Amino acid sequence: MNLCRPHSLSLLASLLLACLLLAGCAAKPVAPTAGPEEAVGDIVVLPVDISPDHSGRRTGEQQKELENGREVLDRLLANYFKERPELKIISQGEEEVRTGDSFSRSRLAAARTVATAYGAGAALVTTLYRFEERRGSRLSVISPASVAFDFKLIKTEDGQVLCSGMFDETQQALSENILDFFKSSQRKFRWIEAEELAAEGVRNKLGECPALRKNPAE
Repeated sequence: MNLCRPHSLSLLASLLLACLLLAGCAAKPVAPTAGPEEAVGDIVVLPVDISPDHSGRRTGEQQKELENGREVLDRLLANYFKERPELKIISQGEEEVRTGDSFSRSRLAAARTVATAYGAGAALVTTLYRFEERRGSRLSVISPASVAFDFKLIKTEDGQVLCSGMFDETQQALSENILDFFKSSQRKFRWIEAEELAAEGVRNKLGECPALRKNPAE
């Protein structure tokens, strides 16, 4: 007599029920991060900002990586929006964007000021929190790539956040998270670089916002 049989049947039933529940949840539409859609007109895309080091524990190497990551993210955003002429990319060198300390003290207010100067209905504000390069090769790593940034689409008129999102990922080995099988297969089961990880974040997260999709008709 198999004493484990009733327990096994119960466990199997529980697993089947869990699968059905997950399938049901997956079928539900995901609520968008944006509010009610409205025509905002042109949008200014501000240079990526680096999150302040409030703890004072950021190393020189980490700061250097963040500065490199800011350049990478600026380039990725410019490339993402290159077919959207109504989105104006503001470069780091444009003095109208970063005038004195007021921009860093109240970035959202400054973003609205810049958007107003360009006659835009909204401004995209992006902040980089972490940008760590892969240590190792595509096949073997000492430490994987890790990137974290967020974005907010601010309405010029009243400062309303029309859309926002957060990307925060450190690549994991498939053995550590089997649920990432599809993601790992897209990456060809290799360790990717920080720029590739950031590109995924830009493509996936901004695509959740109707006003910021690469192709608004999608």
